[in-house]
Amino acid sequence: MAETWPNLLERLGACPSCGQGPLMWSGAPSCSACGFTGRWLDGIPSLLDEGALTDGHAAEIQAQTAAVESYYENESRLTCHWDRISSTDVAPLLGWPSGVALDLGCGTGTAGSGLRQAGMQVVGADLSLPCLKVAARRLDAVIQVDADHLPFRSAAFDAIVSRGCLHHLHDAPRALNEASRVLKPGGKALFMDPREYAWLEPIKHTLRKEDASFSDDHHAYTPESYRALIEAEFEIERAFSWHPFGILLAHGLDLLPVPRLLPRRALARALLGLDQALNRTPLQGVGHLLVVVARKR
Repeated sequence: MAETWPNLLERLGACPSCGQGPLMWSGAPSCSACGFTGRWLDGIPSLLDEGALTDGHAAEIQAQTAAVESYYENESRLTCHWDRISSTDVAPLLGWPSGVALDLGCGTGTAGSGLRQAGMQVVGADLSLPCLKVAARRLDAVIQVDADHLPFRSAAFDAIVSRGCLHHLHDAPRALNEASRVLKPGGKALFMDPREYAWLEPIKHTLRKEDASFSDDHHAYTPESYRALIEAEFEIERAFSWHPFGILLAHGLDLLPVPRLLPRRALARALLGLDQALNRTPLQGVGHLLVVVARKR
C-alpha cells in the first residue's frame, strides 16, 4: 500500500526552525522541541518561517505563481511540453537510483515525475503554493518550504534533483548546504540550470522585463561558476552542457504568435530530438543547459 503524505513527511521531517525536534502532523504541523508551528494551505503543508522571508522571497513567489499559468501548465507553449517530455532524462542521468528523492524547487513537479515513473518515492519542495498544487498530482508528497531551511532530517534522501531551481534563488550556496545535509552519504544529486551567454542575457532581460514570471533575481551561470558553486558542497562526477539549439528555438517561438492549430507537443518532441542528436556532436559543448551530476562526500 502506498505511504500516505503525513507518514512519509513524518518519517523524513525535522523542524526547519530548530532542526532538532520531530514534526508532529496531527493538526497543524508542529515541533514539540521549540514550538514552531506550520499550517495547511489548501491541503498543502506549509513550513515557511514567515519572519525569515525577504523581499526577494516575495518576488520569487509572485514570479512562480505567474509562471504556472503563463509557462509551466500553459500547453500553448512549446517549453511546457518540452519540460514534460524531457523529464525522462532525470533517472538515467542519476544512474537509476532507488528509494526516496527530493525534488528541490520542484515547480509543478515535472522533473520529479521522471524519478517517480522510474520507481522512486518523490517529495517536492517549493516556495510557490500554486506550483505545489499542480505538483501534488505528480509526486508522492509536496511541501511549501524555503530552500534555505529544509524541514527534513539529515541524510533523509537517497537522491536529489534540482532542475531549473538554483538560478531562481537569492542564496544558492545556503540552499546547496541544506541540500547536502539532507542527502545520504554517497547519495546522488542532479542540478540543471540555464547557461549564461553574454550576448543573450541583455536580450532576455529586455524581452521579459514586463513578464510577471521573470524576477530580477533570475540569472544564468557560466559553466565555471556553476561548477564552483556546486563543488563547494558536493563531489562532482560529471559536468557538461547540452541542448545547443532546439530549446532556444522553443523559447523563441513561445514569444511569437504561433498558429493555434500547430501541434505543439509534436513540435516540442521534434526540437528535443534535434537537440539530442546535436548532443552527440561537438556542438554539445555550447549547449544552453548546464548539467552537473554530483555525489555527497
